[in-house]
Amino acid sequence: MDFEQTYNLWFKPVYAYIRCRIWAENEAEDVAAKVWQKVWEKRLQYDPSRGRTEQWLFGIVRHEVSSYCRKVYLRKILSLSGFEENVPADIPNACGRLEEKERNAALFAAVHGLSRTERELIALKFYSGLNNREIAALVGKSESNVGTILHRAFTALRRRLEKYYE
Repeated sequence: MDFEQTYNLWFKPVYAYIRCRIWAENEAEDVAAKVWQKVWEKRLQYDPSRGRTEQWLFGIVRHEVSSYCRKVYLRKILSLSGFEENVPADIPNACGRLEEKERNAALFAAVHGLSRTERELIALKFYSGLNNREIAALVGKSESNVGTILHRAFTALRRRLEKYYE
């Protein structure tokens, strides 16, 4: 496996997936660094006969994100306060920013109200650019099951967010 080529091709989708799962930018960057370090360390273990590069790569990514999430959960630091920012009163469009902040908070809450599997499939589909077949191979589900789970997740999100997007 050519590490440089893999890094150049997959850096953005890997980072987008990580940012979708880990909203704190500094933390996401740390996890991304760990991912690429692991990829470097395990590059000689990659076996193309066992699957495509992106499947192997996202296996590492998913493992590192899950490991990070377990650590956060165990430390009991899951709080929305770290994701909020104060909107200065002197900005003329503060109301618009406040509404956008409220919509983003509602989206965050709605997404986190989904199951872990639903959140992961959404991240793999829309932030990493994988198709249902690639996702199915990666997570060990059938392609139709992945499609069904995604459809149900989006239906649930639409219901939860309809007042914000009427």
